[in-house]
Amino acid sequence: MPKDKEEKERKKIAELRSRLHDILKVEYEDYDLRKWLKARSFDVDKAELMFRNDVHPVVKRYLTGGFCGHDKDGSPIRVELYGHLDMKGLMASCRRSDLEKTKVMQCEWTVQEWKRMGEKLGRRVDGLTVIMDMEGVTTRMMWRPGMQMYLHLVKVLEDNYPEMLKRLFVINAPAIFPILYKLARPLISDEMRNKIHVLGSNYKNDLLKSAKAAMFQRSTTKTCGRCTSRWGPSPSPPAPWAFRSEEYDMGFGVQLVQDSGKAHFLVPLQRVNSHLVAEDGAVVCDQPGTYKLVFDNSFSWTRAKKVYYEYDIIAVDADYVRSEISDLVEAGDWDTLEQKFETTHL
Repeated sequence: MPKDKEEKERKKIAELRSRLHDILKVEYEDYDLRKWLKARSFDVDKAELMFRNDVHPVVKRYLTGGFCGHDKDGSPIRVELYGHLDMKGLMASCRRSDLEKTKVMQCEWTVQEWKRMGEKLGRRVDGLTVIMDMEGVTTRMMWRPGMQMYLHLVKVLEDNYPEMLKRLFVINAPAIFPILYKLARPLISDEMRNKIHVLGSNYKNDLLKSAKAAMFQRSTTKTCGRCTSRWGPSPSPPAPWAFRSEEYDMGFGVQLVQDSGKAHFLVPLQRVNSHLVAEDGAVVCDQPGTYKLVFDNSFSWTRAKKVYYEYDIIAVDADYVRSEISDLVEAGDWDTLEQKFETTHL
C-alpha cells in the first residue's frame, strides 16, 4: 500500500476512534476499526453511524434464541429459549435502547425475509411462527424489572409490527406457567390469545403439522432438549422480593415459621452487599405457615442501617386462569395436561 494512502487511513482510524471514545473499549484494535471504515468507503461519518447502530456485543453473545427455518407457508420460524434468558445480566450490561434496537432489527430481518421468500415462491409470504421453549423456567424469572422489560419489548413490537405473529407454540410449560401467563395477560389482546397454543408431551408431532419436517428435525433437536416438566392444576404462589440498603451491607434471609412453631430458613441468613447492588429473589409458598423477610444487623449493632424493600405474593385465580389456559391447550384442557406430560426425547 502506498505510504500516503496508508497515512490517510491511519488518520481516519484515529478520528473514528476519537469519535467513538464513549462506547469503544480500549482493547478494540485499529485492524477492527478499519473494517468499519472499509465497509463505508472510508467515510468516517457513515462508519461512525454504522458502528453506533450495531447490536451491543453483550446482546449479540447472550440474548437467547434465533431463527431456525421456515414453516410450510414459507414464514420464518423463531425459537425463544426463555428458560435460558438472563434478563438481569443483560439489563446490567447494556442499555434499554440496545434491547429495543435488537428486537426491531429482528423484525426488520423478518420483513426482508418475507420479501425474499415471496419472490422465491411467487406469492405473498408474511407472518412469524414462534416456538417458546420454557424448559428451565423457575421463580428466578419472576424478577419484576426483567419481566417488565420483556413485556415492554413485546408491546413495542406489537405497536410497530402489528399482526406479525402468526402463531406462538409454548412447549415444556413449567409449574409456574399459569402465574407468568396471568402477569402477561394485560398485554395480550383477544386476537393474540387465539394465536397461542400450549402443547403437551406430544409437541413434536404438533409442531410438524406447521413446520417443514426436515427443518424441525435439524434445528429443534439442538434447542428443545427433553420435556421433563410437570404442570399441576394448582401451582403454589411465589413470593418475589427485592431490597437495597444505604451505605452499608446487611444480613438477609427468608424464614418459614410453621404452624407448630418450628422455624427454618428457606434462604440462608447471610451478609450481602445490598448497598452496592440491589438484592432480589423469590420463594415458593408451598408450605403452610408464616414467611418472614429477615433483615439482620446484629454484626454491626453500633451502626444504624436504612433499608428499602418490597415484596409481593402472586396468587392465581384458579377459575379465571383455568378457563383462559384451557382454551390455549391443544387437544385437552388444564386438568388433563399434566397427564399428557411424559419424558420425551427428540
